[in-house]
Amino acid sequence: MIAATGLRLLACGPKDDVYYLTTAVSLGIALTLPLFAPASKEWFATLPPLARLMLSNGVVLAVTLGVTLNGVLGAVLRRSPAVTTS
Repeated sequence: MIAATGLRLLACGPKDDVYYLTTAVSLGIALTLPLFAPASKEWFATLPPLARLMLSNGVVLAVTLGVTLNGVLGAVLRRSPAVTTS
């Protein structure tokens, strides 16, 4: 149910460069980083608890990256003038 609702939410909304870039980067990092970060157990054990949570939980990582990237990329890409070709 959660996955179906998430996919339904991805289907609605404005489809622009910010949307596609935010979705691609958030999903890509959230699906791969939790697999590779805990591989080095010594390094992973030395991290603070918040960093361990961020690097080991794909849902927390995806939500945090999605909100952050949407704000940053939205401010940068939507503010810049569009390039027009004739």
